[in-house]
Amino acid sequence: MAWTYTPRVPTETAAPDAAFGWGPLAAFHYLLAAEEGIDLSQMHDFGGYRPWDSVETPMRLLFDLDYINGDHPTSSYPAVATRLREIHGRWSTGTFAGDSPRFDGWRQYLTVRLKQLAHVVDECIRIDTRIAVR
Repeated sequence: MAWTYTPRVPTETAAPDAAFGWGPLAAFHYLLAAEEGIDLSQMHDFGGYRPWDSVETPMRLLFDLDYINGDHPTSSYPAVATRLREIHGRWSTGTFAGDSPRFDGWRQYLTVRLKQLAHVVDECIRIDTRIAVR
């Protein structure tokens, strides 16, 4: 089982995607949350009770499955794409906000996936569609 971020387009249409298995997805969420200053363990669906709508970040899109697969606004996509590129720039130089050594083996892999995810968001902006998780 995995999460694949992709534009909401018919399945026969070729579109970029960024796929994560459960292990890499957990590491990705942890590292991305650290970049945004979010304590993931407090958040709904990650062991806590704090709702995602209480967090002021366009990156909510990448954590909250109910939100991402709902009719969320696409107006935050340019900010998400910009932030993903900023984080990619940091991760590409080995600079991560999350310092847990348990994710050391995933950092290079996740840097590549982060770049793929930025392309997915860029494609959603280009074709004016929402991102989805499949």
